[in-house]
Amino acid sequence: MKKILAIIFLLLLLSLCACGSKTQPTPTAAPTEAPTETPAEETPTETASEEKTMDPNNPGSVLNYYASHGTEMYGSYAFMQLDTDGKKTWTAPLAGIQEFKVPETFLNAKGGVRASGGKELFYGTGIVSLDVAYLPFTEAEYDAFVDWIGEFVKEHEDPTDEDKIEYAKKVDEYNSNVYHLFSVFGIDNNGTVEDLKTALEQNYRKQGAPEDQLREYLDKIEIFEAGGAENYKFYLMRYERKSADFKETQADYRDEYDALYDAVESYAANFTFMRPLALAQLVAEGTGLTFETKDLNDNPVIGSELFASHKATMLNIWSTTCSACMSEMPDIKKMAEEFEAKGGQVVGLVYDAMDDDLIAEAKEIGEDLGLDFVNLLPTQEMRDFFKVQAFPTTYFFNEKGEVVGDPFIGVGPDICAARLNEMLENK
Repeated sequence: MKKILAIIFLLLLLSLCACGSKTQPTPTAAPTEAPTETPAEETPTETASEEKTMDPNNPGSVLNYYASHGTEMYGSYAFMQLDTDGKKTWTAPLAGIQEFKVPETFLNAKGGVRASGGKELFYGTGIVSLDVAYLPFTEAEYDAFVDWIGEFVKEHEDPTDEDKIEYAKKVDEYNSNVYHLFSVFGIDNNGTVEDLKTALEQNYRKQGAPEDQLREYLDKIEIFEAGGAENYKFYLMRYERKSADFKETQADYRDEYDALYDAVESYAANFTFMRPLALAQLVAEGTGLTFETKDLNDNPVIGSELFASHKATMLNIWSTTCSACMSEMPDIKKMAEEFEAKGGQVVGLVYDAMDDDLIAEAKEIGEDLGLDFVNLLPTQEMRDFFKVQAFPTTYFFNEKGEVVGDPFIGVGPDICAARLNEMLENK
């Protein structure tokens, strides 16, 4: 199953990064409706940190190279076949995109796209961004890539250095087929085009890029006004065309990429913007939650009884499209077992399981992952209470069903466990 293979893929990502990286990547929250999982394109602002050389005969070099891409891959969103599912709109609330009406050229395309970002790009500057890239693959070809990853992991439980090199080369081959289409930037205080250029220039300099490269980069970008919302101005930015990088065997894809690239300026009219959301729509501490619903096993659940049964409850909110959520689920499952003995509990909430198809998918995921702790199906009242825009989001409740502290966004099980332990120690 594709989702489970994606989970395995991400788990291997973490294990390799742990070997070769000085800093551990953490799960990155994905906006509602935004796809999840594929490698992030190397945009100019990231070039200095991403441009690593790899000596295939040096395992340490391979691991460091892979780790430098691993964080970006783990923090990206999704491959989406452009003509699949008749999807007519996208949304990325964290990037201020209320709706993007997908052009007909997208819906008839052969290739796919990847969107990544969706949060503040230059911390403390009030600039949010979303990057959109073209991928010359069919959905079947992408699935084959994920299948290869899954099979490789199964067959190499204790990978040798040679295995890691083979894996890194496969991922690098995939990364080399990501082609920039455009970026969306939102700037607070009604920022101008010059404000955006200044921010891009400052960020590029922070990466230590030579002055001639900086000037070349600034000369190649094109910026188009796209709209505004609540003190924010939004722009589309197109960088250098990448047609020359396509292989001869990808001529059809290259022509399609060129057509999509040429039309970028017209896409501005397809956007409706909103004020970018914070990483969470916070529910105030002390606010109570009541509900009646069912779990993934169709058992009825009454919220007041669920909370009253334990001294403290951690509610892990996930979605069926969130690979980061599922990759951490084995650790969440262990937490559920450990805290049950301490008087605490871990409960899941499958936020998007609102219709029969998604409920069935959530149940299949639960079975595949062996989730034996309570995972709830949401009611509309529960969704209105949380207004979650990023996954995973984790809330904590006392036995009265009241929120305790702020929620966590994609911080990983260890930090969540520390909060739950603290709550139990204070009882």
